[in-house]
Amino acid sequence: MIPHARASTPSRPSPITRLSAPRSPTKSSVKSELSLSLSHIIGSTCSSSLRFSLDAASSSFAYAAGAAVVLATVDPDLHVEQRFFRAAAQAVARPMAPGGGIVGTPIREEMRRLGGGGRGREGSPFGAPVEMEGSPVTGHAKDRVKAATAVALARGGKWLAVGETGYRPRVLVFAVTEKKSTEQPVAILGEHSFGVQAVAWEGEGTLLATLGTVNDGFLFVWGMDEAGRATLVASNKCTNIVRDMKWMGRCLVTVGTRFVKVWRPDEVAPSMGVDGEKEGLSHPGYKPLVGRNTLLADMLEATFTVVVPLSDTRAVICSDAGDICILDDTDKQQRLTRIAVENFAITSACLAEDGQVVVTGSSGEIKAVGLSISKRSDTPVTRSGTPSSRRGEQRGQVYPVAIGQLPYTLVTVDNQHAAHFHTTKAVSADASSFSRVSSLASHSDAILGVRIIRDSKDGGPVFATWSSGGSIIGWTNDGMPSFQLSVPLDQVDDAYELTNELRTLAFFPGNLVVATGDRYGILRVVDIEGGSTKFAARAHSSEITGISVTQSRQRLYVATASRDRTIQVFIWKDNNLDLVQTLDEHAGAVTQVAFSEDGKRLLSCSADRTMVIREGVEDEEEGATLFAIARTVTLKAAPIALDFAANTDQVVVSTADRLVCLINYQNGRILSTFKTGDNEGGDPVALSSIVHMNSGTGPGVVAGVASADKSIRMYSEEGVLLARDWGHTEGVTDIALLTRSDGSDGGDVGQRLVTVAADGTIFVWSSQTRKPAINGVVKMEDVLGAGPSSSPLARPPLRKVISHSEMSRLRRSMVSPSDDESTVPTALKSPPPGALRKRPSRLSVGQAPKLNPTSPRYSTPRESSRSPTLRDRSPSPARSLHSPSRSPVKSPDKTPRRRISQVNMRKQEVPHIGPAAQSLSRGVDSTGTISEPAKTPEVNGLEDSAEGRTERAEALIGALRRYRSELCSSPPRKLSSQVDSTLRGELESLLRAMSLQEMAPVERSMEPKKTARDVTRGSEGAADVPEVLESVEERSEII
Repeated sequence: MIPHARASTPSRPSPITRLSAPRSPTKSSVKSELSLSLSHIIGSTCSSSLRFSLDAASSSFAYAAGAAVVLATVDPDLHVEQRFFRAAAQAVARPMAPGGGIVGTPIREEMRRLGGGGRGREGSPFGAPVEMEGSPVTGHAKDRVKAATAVALARGGKWLAVGETGYRPRVLVFAVTEKKSTEQPVAILGEHSFGVQAVAWEGEGTLLATLGTVNDGFLFVWGMDEAGRATLVASNKCTNIVRDMKWMGRCLVTVGTRFVKVWRPDEVAPSMGVDGEKEGLSHPGYKPLVGRNTLLADMLEATFTVVVPLSDTRAVICSDAGDICILDDTDKQQRLTRIAVENFAITSACLAEDGQVVVTGSSGEIKAVGLSISKRSDTPVTRSGTPSSRRGEQRGQVYPVAIGQLPYTLVTVDNQHAAHFHTTKAVSADASSFSRVSSLASHSDAILGVRIIRDSKDGGPVFATWSSGGSIIGWTNDGMPSFQLSVPLDQVDDAYELTNELRTLAFFPGNLVVATGDRYGILRVVDIEGGSTKFAARAHSSEITGISVTQSRQRLYVATASRDRTIQVFIWKDNNLDLVQTLDEHAGAVTQVAFSEDGKRLLSCSADRTMVIREGVEDEEEGATLFAIARTVTLKAAPIALDFAANTDQVVVSTADRLVCLINYQNGRILSTFKTGDNEGGDPVALSSIVHMNSGTGPGVVAGVASADKSIRMYSEEGVLLARDWGHTEGVTDIALLTRSDGSDGGDVGQRLVTVAADGTIFVWSSQTRKPAINGVVKMEDVLGAGPSSSPLARPPLRKVISHSEMSRLRRSMVSPSDDESTVPTALKSPPPGALRKRPSRLSVGQAPKLNPTSPRYSTPRESSRSPTLRDRSPSPARSLHSPSRSPVKSPDKTPRRRISQVNMRKQEVPHIGPAAQSLSRGVDSTGTISEPAKTPEVNGLEDSAEGRTERAEALIGALRRYRSELCSSPPRKLSSQVDSTLRGELESLLRAMSLQEMAPVERSMEPKKTARDVTRGSEGAADVPEVLESVEERSEII
């Protein structure tokens, strides 16, 4: 085995622009973010020589692996270093400009200029759409990632071209020699419409040929300059089934089913004129690609599979019937001569260092064939039998599909996606033998799951993957296989095409045996070292969906879940599984089963939308632990995946309605739920497999894979999408969290994610936590504080801030008793500066009184409710006293408010304001005279005269003064809310009554003329009233 060197791509942050929530100005705005970067790829999707390319000068080879291309560089010790090349769907070409600047792509500008007048089909240079820049226009999940179907590495390893599959694919050109990002292409060619089948570089790296699939039907030749700018040189239709495409000097050779064709981009078509001065159909630099078929003679029915260039005019062409031919184009005659015939179908070929051609066969053969013409006669070589009798690939046979010669070894890639290194040994002058030295293992079919191997030894396997065919491979940290195991699968002939598959597995403690479950419900325990089966039984009547193993009280328990709605609990002892309990509480298929870390609880998820939590009960008679239902959590949709959170009493569950739930299985409460969407407006996806991981700086992170869009996602526990990436081209089946210690002292812990998919590839992602830089303003005190510690500058400045509430309390304590003798009451004074006015509710103050017509500023509550802005439009009471032109107005209570003339004015009575205040009953008739007030009753045995009212006022003033002195001298004490509100209300009512009493007309005992003059024109005694009235207005507004 050869060790893999660690490689990684640049850190790739989340492509989603997150809308950050408002943050407190007192908290730090620095937030840790997670990002994903591809660190290793295991396996490949190389199924033909078109997805494999080799450059002997740089000792490297490239092959397709899902949506990425792996560039592997091999040293003399056969150590391999990987680099990964891929481009996001929104990537934009960045050519290398002289001086390091960024320049535009000429072909893009030219296609925009020619987009309006195209005469050809979409994808051709005659009708290229304007929006072909970069990624596909549509935002569907199928357009997010496209498989790499064509790979070409230029001579010297300068350029790498990658062709994509699907509708409106791209041809990506990467700069390999430059220290550029492996995710940033220098050119993006989007002229094909339905998949790219092949790409090929000319020997000098100045011409690039791109061929579409049969549905696309176009062959383009591009010119590349030193900066990576592409220019269309020539194109033509090519609707043949092409098996290989290579450059032979300045000519392009394509071979396939019953044809060999040579294309000459330097020649001018007859329609262009003899001198080639006629302007092309697309632009002045474009011309149709000239091509001519080669005569096949008796090989008319052959399918040619491989082209191996020998020189600028000669090439070797092989067929699947075993024919090895020489194509000679010295005088542009394109003569095809058969020089050898093998008894196997040739699948790939390459030129060896000694000048021989190494061919591989469909039965796994590797053979070197000499090309010495002098030892061959001029008579063409013939073979017996028809081509169809010699053609055909054996099913189940492993054979190479691509081959290449490096300076130190011969590299082959077989049909099971595994790469092998061989050494060459010369047997004779015309024959050589090859022996396999090492291999890069891979799964040959769909990978269905991945499991972490706990407590692994140094250099041992850390995780294992399994495929549907029963293959189990353990992998080390470097991505090298540690063990390979094949589990036997029983097949039933009359199962109506229900092929048995390996569905799940679980490792026992010690990692020496593994329990597996298949599609037929058979549970097996297999020894890892020997591969022998220690136990096998049909545990369920249907597919086994999950297996969990735990060690409790020196007993090993194994629990299995199945689609037959049951859970089986076994005890492993004496190399045998004894059935302990069958649990059949679920009403639907059981999809997940897991033991808690201490083994005291058993959790299961079912399609009946429930998660059942069972607790273990010790059975002394049986000597085993039985599990009984403790609680059941009902969800809105069926749970799909389950994983224990970093906090051992919580689990993370993914449901079919695209939700992720964080559940406390101790009490069965759902702590949080979020939708697996994004900020781009895309549809949420259901996570088919999830893991919970520590973020290192805050709440945990939920990572999962979605088979719907083949993505890997990372969410915070609040539901914020932290990172998202693509790489697999088929449904992603499982994800696992791999933790390892990065330091020798076991300090820092690195976390990696392992994802597997149905395309047979394994991607290892590095999860990195990065903190954005703090772009804050440097404060002056921080700069001055950089001095010596003994200096006063190093200490913080002195500050003592007194709050407003403390200042208000001090102001209240400083009020002297003499203030009560002032003309204006203290309660009516304006509040101190900085004090906040309290606006109590209307319900806490009581009903507002009906005011005297002489003060239209105050209205009844009914009128106030009908006209909220009445108070703002009415004049103040003081202004009403001074303004004789304004007449009092009485508005009816139950009629709409309207303007009333002075003739129809009626007198209006003022209602009672408070129990301690006397109501005023005075009116003004139409002549302006003052009416006699009614006789008032006695209050507390005293007649309501001036002397009695003065006596009661003095008694009230004394009581209020004593109460105020008590409040100022004693510590603060809070009254009950009811007493406090009642006291405040009575004081407010008293002040309002006193104000109204002062504004009321004088008695008839005074001089009539003076009184009338006071009412109509204003009096001198009213000059002191406005200040008090303004205070009353302010307090009325507060109320």
